[in-house]
Amino acid sequence: MKNKIVDLFASNTESVIDLVLSDGLLKDIPIIGNIVSVLRIGQDVSNHLFAQKLGAFLEHLRTHGQRESLEALKDQSKLEALGTNMILVIDKSNSVDKPKWLAQAFIGLSDGMIDIDLFDRLVYSIDSFSPALKGTLLKYYRPPQTAISQSEHFKRNPEHAEELSNQGLLRREFQLNSINNSYSVKYAKTSLGAALAEVIRKSA
Repeated sequence: MKNKIVDLFASNTESVIDLVLSDGLLKDIPIIGNIVSVLRIGQDVSNHLFAQKLGAFLEHLRTHGQRESLEALKDQSKLEALGTNMILVIDKSNSVDKPKWLAQAFIGLSDGMIDIDLFDRLVYSIDSFSPALKGTLLKYYRPPQTAISQSEHFKRNPEHAEELSNQGLLRREFQLNSINNSYSVKYAKTSLGAALAEVIRKSA
């Protein structure tokens, strides 16, 4: 039974690869070339969860990426190293959504909405991000007309705010109360937090 399950995932993964290659869209881009090579190591996909996560990454790129913008990245040498790092993140990801987030971040890079520096930081943020914090992050970075008040939300989730700030997804702002000589902490948005929230929303 185990071998049949492995064969099923191997077959599905091959189908994703065939779609990617037939499109002629991704195979020449260093990041994608590395990932396709990993998937083509052998017909026996012993780690079917890894194959499933890589398949999710490739499928999101295939269905959401634009040919012209993705092809414009193929000459950027830094993408080689970033591609290796992305494979490692996908391999150990604790959520099936993370490969899609990485793919969406890559699409943002190719579209010129995210620069190389922010993309690099997003890769590591996605790696360390706890899926339990997703709701808090998205609520905090809601559009102004739909956002709940900062004090109301973080009164309910003070630890979430601290965890997000430890990852650079929020910024602590300390305020002195001169009456009783005490400090209070509020949380402000960061460019990294805003970028990750946008990536998560668009990959849904």
